[in-house]
Amino acid sequence: MFDASESIEVGRNCLIGPFCYITDHDHGTKVCGLIAKQPLSSSPVRIGNNVWIGAGAIILKGVTIGNDAIVGAGAIVTRDVCSGETVTGIAARSLRSRFAADTEASAQPGEQGGA
Repeated sequence: MFDASESIEVGRNCLIGPFCYITDHDHGTKVCGLIAKQPLSSSPVRIGNNVWIGAGAIILKGVTIGNDAIVGAGAIVTRDVCSGETVTGIAARSLRSRFAADTEASAQPGEQGGA
C-alpha cells in the first residue's frame, strides 16, 4: 500500500513484497486536540534502483533507501538505508553491507546470511 500526501519515488527494478506499507506522512500528535484534526506532517520517501523490500515491511516518512539495498520482511524502517545495505527488525537496524569484501564474514556472531 502506498499512502502519499507529498511524494513517494520508486526506482527501477525494485521488488516490493505483499502487505508492505509505504507512507510519506503522519498526523500531528499535540495533546491539545484530536489527532484526526491535526495537520499532517510529511516528508518524501525515495526508494533507489534494484531494491528488495520483503513482505510486510513498513517504510515511514522521510526515508531514503539507497540503490541495491534489502529491507527484510516485517521491518519497520524509520531511518535512511545506505546503498547496498541490508536492514531488518523493528525499527530496522543495519545487518550488514552487501558491498563488504566477504558478506558472510561480516555477519554478527550467531547470525546467518540472508534477509
